[in-house]
Amino acid sequence: GRSIQRNYENRNSYENDFGDRLQHGDFFESDSILTKNQSIHYTKVLNRKVTSYGGITPDIFIGLDSAYRNVQLLNAKSYISEFVYRFVSENKESMPSNIKILSDWEIPIRFYKSFSEFLESESPDNKINSEQLVYLSDEIKQNISMLLFGKDNADNYFMHNDDFIKKAIQIIRNKSTLKEILTPAHPDL
Repeated sequence: GRSIQRNYENRNSYENDFGDRLQHGDFFESDSILTKNQSIHYTKVLNRKVTSYGGITPDIFIGLDSAYRNVQLLNAKSYISEFVYRFVSENKESMPSNIKILSDWEIPIRFYKSFSEFLESESPDNKINSEQLVYLSDEIKQNISMLLFGKDNADNYFMHNDDFIKKAIQIIRNKSTLKEILTPAHPDL
């Protein structure tokens, strides 16, 4: 294979790409994906369509949860691992003893309160409400499980909640859809 790398010529554009795509809706709806260059090419083996935008457009689009349109929630996610590390270090004796117990474990109110205070101490703009905090509970538990039980155990246990993995399993089980994906788009080329 070959590496696919975006052009670095316009460094500002390159560095702002994620934010621009988030604002435009690229991560939420397949019809919102920006296509700057309509030049279309086809792969040699399966004759699959590839555009010249500078990346790969997936065959199956799985959008992010619309909750992530909220900048405060997205920002809060970036602080989870740091806060979880501190919280677990200070409260290890009260943490669940195995991953199964952790999955059913109710995150204490003091965790949410402390996390909220931590976010605001990092930046006054980091205010999120209690509903948003609870929304992050699966990711919080996954971070806790990585610290307590290791990354492999956490990933194996929590992957059943991952929208991307659930969609991949659904596609694989639906043989007609999988066949459509693997069939050349333009067999005459």
